[in-house]
Amino acid sequence: MSNRPYAGVRVLDLTQVLAGPYAGQLLGDLGADVIKVEQPVIGESAHKFPPYLNGESAYFLGFNRNKKSVTLNLKDPKALEIFYKLVETADVVLENYRPSVPPRLKIDYETLKAINPGIIYCSISGYGHGTTNQNKPAMDTVMQALSGAMSVIGEEGCPPYTMAFPVADVAAAYASLSGIGAALYEREKTGVGRWIDISLLDLMVTLQAYIGQTYLVTGKQPAKVGNSHPTNVPVGAFKCADGDYIQVQCITQPLYEKLVAVIERLVPEAKGLSEDPRFASAAERLAHKKEMMDLLAEIFAKKPSMDWVNEASNEIAVAHVNDIGQALNESSLIERHMIVDMEHPVAGKYKTIGNPLKMGQDEIYNCPPTIGQHNDEILASLGYSKEDIEALRESKTI
Repeated sequence: MSNRPYAGVRVLDLTQVLAGPYAGQLLGDLGADVIKVEQPVIGESAHKFPPYLNGESAYFLGFNRNKKSVTLNLKDPKALEIFYKLVETADVVLENYRPSVPPRLKIDYETLKAINPGIIYCSISGYGHGTTNQNKPAMDTVMQALSGAMSVIGEEGCPPYTMAFPVADVAAAYASLSGIGAALYEREKTGVGRWIDISLLDLMVTLQAYIGQTYLVTGKQPAKVGNSHPTNVPVGAFKCADGDYIQVQCITQPLYEKLVAVIERLVPEAKGLSEDPRFASAAERLAHKKEMMDLLAEIFAKKPSMDWVNEASNEIAVAHVNDIGQALNESSLIERHMIVDMEHPVAGKYKTIGNPLKMGQDEIYNCPPTIGQHNDEILASLGYSKEDIEALRESKTI
């Protein structure tokens, strides 16, 4: 028997691009039977996103492992009939259409609930259902703009920037996983499903964390802080003797004192820093932030980056500022099986990022499916004969 927590749970994944597909992948990583429902021939839109590995999109490969693929033209009544039969067997439906689309296709929650009262239906959209803007196009960087995130990224005086990582989409995937888990737990007690309504904008606002809460309390617009912090000093990125940067964060007095001890060991001429009254307390350091940061910039520039990391990282929060390649070779990630070798029938061998949810489960990674790869298997399980399936294929229903 599988020890993966969602073994036996069937998910119908109607999603495209990132937030929804990643949510489906996380469910599949945890053992769910995830059936990806795609358009016949063309599949979902991410198949077309470059770069490609032997013709397969690296983007698609990153968010669709541990799934099966069935192709259905949901505008065709025969395909809709097949989908409804799948709904009868399913526990979860995952979709990220604009809110107006599911009712038009007759795959909305109310319709599917009538077929399967226990169905858990998870919708992911930009603005959330029932809002004035619900049908406006929404993408990750637009949500970063609307949520205020871009207003606090970078240094004072610089133009607004986005976070290069797709934070809204990834947050939506994890929020979906959380909501689905709660709904499955509730259904064990009630036998009834639930509709989960996930909004990217909602999530981006919650990711403001203390920044948004500070504004709600004070009414003051937060300033851009670059690599530092509005109240903790010292926090920042410092250039070292080898030209590389380290990021340092000291949020308590004991951590600051440990930093000073490290500095005085590696740079003896900096002795006396611990006695400087301008930096004696958190309040004093905040009041003299520029002097503190300028002095530390001079000190850190005296030694190579890894000298500082090797000397300090067991005592304080400090790290080399990695590029993506360096980050993906971090020993902690390798040790935790976060970089996984895969082999795809078309793309061939490649590496991908593993499952961060470590629960003692077997970690099984099946490569992403090709478009419609499991049509025959899934339709046969629903009672369709080989002749039926061939007829559906010829009519472009599948």
